[in-house]
Amino acid sequence: MIYGLGQRLFRNEEDALDFVQDVYLEAYSKRDRFQGRSRYSTYLYSFALHRGLNRIRKTKRVQFEEWKEEDFPQVESELTPPGNVAPHILREELNLLPEVYRLPLVLHYYEKMSCAQIGASLSMNENTVKSYLHRGRKILKTKIEARQNETE
Repeated sequence: MIYGLGQRLFRNEEDALDFVQDVYLEAYSKRDRFQGRSRYSTYLYSFALHRGLNRIRKTKRVQFEEWKEEDFPQVESELTPPGNVAPHILREELNLLPEVYRLPLVLHYYEKMSCAQIGASLSMNENTVKSYLHRGRKILKTKIEARQNETE
């Protein structure tokens, strides 16, 4: 679970492994802060997500792993414009989006976070998140359609 999140955020196996190690060490050292209002796995995932986003903010670099077709078929159908689009094209175009649009799209569709949760995680207004999601989907649709027209 935490390793998969690290892979999606950092794309590099070494960085993902470092991330997992850092999260577990820090979570262990702060285990007394767990209040028991949710399952520990939920707490740990939230803790890891916040640590990952903080690391991204510090490095100003976001890369996502190269997803396999079987990983998220329902997400690709939600993000893909009408027509027959290969999942690898969607993933490639998503990876090429500017960080400001890519990160909210990934958090919303792949991590299943609400706009309010994304806004809190990224320190931005919920309406700004909605705007970035809308623009990101629009840019993604335009790029995919242009790419399909090139191949025809």
